[in-house]
Amino acid sequence: MSLTDEEYWKKSTLEGFNFDDDADEPPTSLSPSEGSTEPVFSSTLRNNAALPTHAIISKWGLDIILQDTRLPPEIRTYSTEETIKKLFLGLPCLLDNFRSLEQKIDLLQKAVETADGNIILKVVLFLEKTLKQSLLHIHLPKYKLALVHYCNYLVQENKLQELNYLYMAIGNNTGMSNLFYIPCQNFSSRKRIQAELEKFLNESGNVIPDCNKHLLHGFKTFIELQKTDTASKSVTELLATFYRAHFVTTYSQHDITTFCNTMKLSSSQHEWILLNVMAANQLWDNLTDAFVKPVSFSYHQG
Repeated sequence: MSLTDEEYWKKSTLEGFNFDDDADEPPTSLSPSEGSTEPVFSSTLRNNAALPTHAIISKWGLDIILQDTRLPPEIRTYSTEETIKKLFLGLPCLLDNFRSLEQKIDLLQKAVETADGNIILKVVLFLEKTLKQSLLHIHLPKYKLALVHYCNYLVQENKLQELNYLYMAIGNNTGMSNLFYIPCQNFSSRKRIQAELEKFLNESGNVIPDCNKHLLHGFKTFIELQKTDTASKSVTELLATFYRAHFVTTYSQHDITTFCNTMKLSSSQHEWILLNVMAANQLWDNLTDAFVKPVSFSYHQG
C-alpha cells in the first residue's frame, strides 16, 4: 500500500533514545564486516597521524645535526713534481701537506730547478712561515738563487730587521751596507742622512768589510761638502749645482777644484759637466773661452 506524501513525511523509522535502556543492555562489539575493517592501531592510522618534521625540530636544529653527520671532503695530496707543475701553470695548490723538513727542502730544490722567481719565492715564503728562523738561515744559503730572491723580497717589503738577521746569520757582511743605503733613499735632509750614517757606522762598522767601510766614509765626505740642507743624489749632480752657482754668484773655483779632487773626478768628467752647464745656461762666450783654443797654422812657401 502506497503512502501519501503527508504520511511519508510523518512516518519515521528512528526510535527515541532511552538512557535507561542503554544502561541495562551490554555493549555490543562490531564484527569485522561492520564499520571499519582496520584495527585501531593499524599502520595506516599511524601513517596518517605522523607529524611534519618542522613540528618536531626546527630547520636550524636539523641543519646542525646534518652538519655533524657529514663526512669531511677528501683532500688529495700531490707529489713534489705535481705540486711544482701546478705552481708553474698558475693553478691553485696548497703546500701544507709538506710537513717534514726533508719534504720542504726537496720542494725548495725542485723550485730552484725551475729557475722561476715566482715559484721560488712562493716556496721560500712557505718555508719562512713553517720553519724556525734558524733552520731557514741554515738551509737557504745552500740555494743561491733562492737566497737572492728572498733578499730582494725583504728589500722591496722594507723588512730591514729580517734582512739584518739574515745577513748576520749567513755571514754576508758585504750586503750589510744595504741596511744603510736602502732607508737613506727616502731621506732628503742632509742632516738626517748624516745622523743615520753616523749611527750605522757606530753599530755595524766593526762587521762590514773595509771596502764597504771606505765607500761609506766617502759618502760621508760627500754629504759634508754640500752647502744646502737638501742632499744631492750624486757627485755629478752636486758638481753641476756648484757650477751653476759659480756663474750666477761668486762661488769659488778653488772650492770646485777641491771638490773634484776629493771625489776623485777625472778631468773628462769635470769638463763634460762644465760643458753641459754652460750650454744649458747659454753661456756661449764662456764655453768658447773654456773649450775653443786658437790654432796657429804654419804656411810653408815652396
